[in-house]
Amino acid sequence: MGMREELVAELSRLDYGQPTDASRLLGMIVALAGEVFVAKAQAERLRRALERAGVVDEAALAEAGTDERMAAWFAAEERDFTRAVLMPFLRGDASIDATAGMLER
Repeated sequence: MGMREELVAELSRLDYGQPTDASRLLGMIVALAGEVFVAKAQAERLRRALERAGVVDEAALAEAGTDERMAAWFAAEERDFTRAVLMPFLRGDASIDATAGMLER
């Protein structure tokens, strides 16, 4: 079973009435919202600085978005990002049993 299939299967088993699942989802949503806001602000700041310096314009940005290397980066980033964001659902809650970590010196 591939990563996407595993994620779909795991997410389909969620019990939204359970506080742990709801808490995980809320934490994920808040974290993603914060990341999106920061990323958008950084991208806009960079775009404005490059335009002001005469380095890039809208046409150049549009062309860069269709580049083969950009497509490859996007595919890899999508895979890694999805895996990182949804890992708590695949591995479970690591904080439930912290005994082994507490016993290490």
